[in-house]
Amino acid sequence: MVVNLNLGIFYLDMLKMKNRVQLTRLLTMKNEVILENIRLADTFLKRLIGLMGKSKLNSDEGLIIRPCNSIHTFFMKFNIDVVFIDSDFKIVDIYIDLAPWKISKIYKNAKFVIEGKAGSLAKLKKGNQIKIVKKV
Repeated sequence: MVVNLNLGIFYLDMLKMKNRVQLTRLLTMKNEVILENIRLADTFLKRLIGLMGKSKLNSDEGLIIRPCNSIHTFFMKFNIDVVFIDSDFKIVDIYIDLAPWKISKIYKNAKFVIEGKAGSLAKLKKGNQIKIVKKV
């Protein structure tokens, strides 16, 4: 199922799966897979922890943080790529190879963030539209 029509549908769909691990994929509009295994951080605690404590991140793994319009990399052990997404699934901004102990700008129109291993989101560009697809 492609969840690209409305952020409200995306939120509702993700909330239904709150009690089980649900993986999704990040794709370009041309259906090129960017990240294969994305987890959701949608509670205060999950958003606060994010990727802290992880010793590494595989190139196909990522994290969706929602709602979110700014991030930090305090206590991180590795660099990451970060994509800020608006309600139309367009990329508001992107940070490539963001080092630990950094803080992003605040993006008022960003609704959620996708974090991935450094270099894994390098094909994406500001203004691109993305798709998030449930893995079955």
